[in-house]
Amino acid sequence: MKTKMLNNVLGYSLISLLLGALGCSGEEEILGTGVKPVSSDFKWENHEVQLAAKSFDFTDISTAFHLDVDFGEEITSVLTIEGLESKAQKQFVNTASQLTSSNTTWKGGQDEPVSTFFKEGEKVVVKLEAYGTSDVYYDTIVIEKAQAFADISTDMKGANLNFDPGSASTFTWWIKAGVGDLEDSSLPKIDDQYLVMEGTAPSNSVYVGGASYGGWNGPYIKQMNGDPLSSDPSQLYFNIYVYGTGDTDSELYFNFYEADGDHVGSNAKTDDAVQLKIVPSHKGWKLLSYKYSDLPFSTYAPGGGSGNKIHEPHKIALIDIALQATSQGGSAKVVVDYPFFTINQPFDPSRY
Repeated sequence: MKTKMLNNVLGYSLISLLLGALGCSGEEEILGTGVKPVSSDFKWENHEVQLAAKSFDFTDISTAFHLDVDFGEEITSVLTIEGLESKAQKQFVNTASQLTSSNTTWKGGQDEPVSTFFKEGEKVVVKLEAYGTSDVYYDTIVIEKAQAFADISTDMKGANLNFDPGSASTFTWWIKAGVGDLEDSSLPKIDDQYLVMEGTAPSNSVYVGGASYGGWNGPYIKQMNGDPLSSDPSQLYFNIYVYGTGDTDSELYFNFYEADGDHVGSNAKTDDAVQLKIVPSHKGWKLLSYKYSDLPFSTYAPGGGSGNKIHEPHKIALIDIALQATSQGGSAKVVVDYPFFTINQPFDPSRY
């Protein structure tokens, strides 16, 4: 008997699914009344499984994997896609008589919570299991190019602050980008590019270092297509992947400096700074998403705490990033990737 855990990306549900040659009592009660076992004479050799292709370039947003198979009866099946090298997984659970693009489309993403990502050039095992039989279908495909979220501009409608090795020189000394600069090159990553921020604060301070994106006088942060960010803060989400080690001694701050009202640029002494604080106390990669209207304003008067206290995301002029330790003279370290905005909903990698 095998146990598989499926977790939807928004965290609304966690489903425990037992699969395999289910001859033990009580499985249907555990799985629920909607589970459909196969008939006693079911064999995969009697059902042709067709894959959309054998290799995929997931940097092309029009590219998608799916498979087609007609079971001839309604059954419960689980499709598991797993990278041989990365061990990243994507799963689909269906109770249906057919599997098609409508219920097996995959665009290169992985299930949450993320512990690793699919890699460019790796072979991927496609495994299809059916409830009520130990007979399993296997095949392999190849990822020619792994998914690069920054290129998915049609769905990621927002400013993308992707950190890449080419722009590392614009940041301060404590930021490292690219595998070659990492002490631990085994960290899972997206597209081999991510940011390691680390350092030690002075003995009389908790501040380790910082960087910024944009400028006090604008232009304002825009969508990828050049349009302004949404003026409705309840429809704007800030998303970021953070790698945690269980450490509670590090704090990462994002300050979104706005130009309040009819101000042309932002001034830290007179305008708002909307503030996000992240403590990487989890373990592994985790996608964090925040509704902009839920983020608090800075309470530090000279640093964005003297504005009109109105969320105006379409007038964000500067994004300031600060790494702090929790004690004076302490050390701090944070690993992040792909901070970006999305409109109307938080980023949902299960769509890919």
